[in-house]
Amino acid sequence: VYGMVDLGLLSTNKSAAGSTTSLHSGGIAPSIWGFRGTEDLGNGLKATFNLEGHLDASTGAEVGPSFRRQSNVGLSSADWGSLTLGNQYSPAVLAFAATDPRGLRENFSGLYPWAYNSGALTTGNNTNNDVGVFLQNAIAYNNTFGPVNVGVSYSLEKAKGVVTALGVKYAGPVAVSAAYQATNLPGTSSNQSTMYSLGAAYAMGDITAKVNYLRGTNKNAALVETSDVGVFGIGLDWKTSAQNTVMAAVYVGKDKNNAANKTTTLILADEY
Repeated sequence: VYGMVDLGLLSTNKSAAGSTTSLHSGGIAPSIWGFRGTEDLGNGLKATFNLEGHLDASTGAEVGPSFRRQSNVGLSSADWGSLTLGNQYSPAVLAFAATDPRGLRENFSGLYPWAYNSGALTTGNNTNNDVGVFLQNAIAYNNTFGPVNVGVSYSLEKAKGVVTALGVKYAGPVAVSAAYQATNLPGTSSNQSTMYSLGAAYAMGDITAKVNYLRGTNKNAALVETSDVGVFGIGLDWKTSAQNTVMAAVYVGKDKNNAANKTTTLILADEY
């Protein structure tokens, strides 16, 4: 049994609602609860399961279905990798997280650009795709070959929509990640959303630099392109002690199809 509760005080100004102060669930990490386990089958083979839900800590209410985030079973082997069936993390978003300047923290990171460019929020959307992060009805394979980790998944039910995802991570002096995710229009063979990212990270003693580029294109239900977004992120983490890290990051985003849709986000944070 595991979980995490993240609840804080949020104050905003100059928004559409004016100035507000409220309790906010999920400032750094999501508030989650779950069950997971393994069973040793012998000869290095294990059976696994994971059930994970999402909650609003300010009210105790579930966010979506009981196990919206994960509900899967699998087999894993040190030699052959893992095979997982069910609702699970996209291997593409896991690769993207490895070099996102803010490590996909719940707020002020690459998480929202990823989610909003994933096609999951588009009219006539693919229901096997939950905000680009979780893929339902999916079969996924993951394995590590020396310094390279590869994950690939495919959502099977065409009526809900096929999602293809690929993530690759290289762990070396310079860590590198690449991700690709395509979501099709349900009942067709045409992609409604396509995303890819490339990123790198380099540690220099107590300082780690990260840089990442995300590109996402989306189409409407008539398969007419509505957005072509590029987001560039760069950041530095400075570990000032074993318990404390100072973080600085900049994200610049622009939609090539809508010149007015552009944003620059500056983040300075201290995490103890």
